[in-house]
Amino acid sequence: MDSTGRHSWLPILICVGLGCVLAIPSLGGNSQDGKPVSQAAMRKAEVVFEKGHKALDRKDHRAAERCYRQAVSLNPSEGRYHRQLGLLLLRMSRGQEAEREALIATSSDPEDWRSLLVLANIYHLEGRDREEVATCKRALAILPEEEKELHGKLQQHVADAEIAMRQSAEKERHKRQIEEQRFKNAY
Repeated sequence: MDSTGRHSWLPILICVGLGCVLAIPSLGGNSQDGKPVSQAAMRKAEVVFEKGHKALDRKDHRAAERCYRQAVSLNPSEGRYHRQLGLLLLRMSRGQEAEREALIATSSDPEDWRSLLVLANIYHLEGRDREEVATCKRALAILPEEEKELHGKLQQHVADAEIAMRQSAEKERHKRQIEEQRFKNAY
């Protein structure tokens, strides 16, 4: 647990779960205006996306962000481009932007459990426990069978988080009762 009493292993879990962030490129996509993305644009987006990985390997976050944003602009329907940009923005402590990209990623590919874990991690870091648990449950529902170890850890995290939320709610209820009693006793 971290200093706030929250479990701090979820970010590590996501790095493990995203160890292979590359997925098979899509065979087609649509631009933001609904028009099909050309094969040339998709190939260029893939090349730029790979350049972003290389920049990230060099720890050049600015160059990686430029590449990932360019890949997104070339093929905005490719969820993994949004996911990777969101993960980078999260590393750069830009939570709102990271959340936006993760939401786009989960919207464009609802079966991408990696994007759901990125989104859950964002919620975790922002202390949005209910949203984090709900997103983890969505990821659990679609997690591939070969991810058994991750499944177990994620299931345990959800169980622990639900217990912590119940305990926190009980503490708040008790605190309100004490405050109400003090108010009554004062008057």
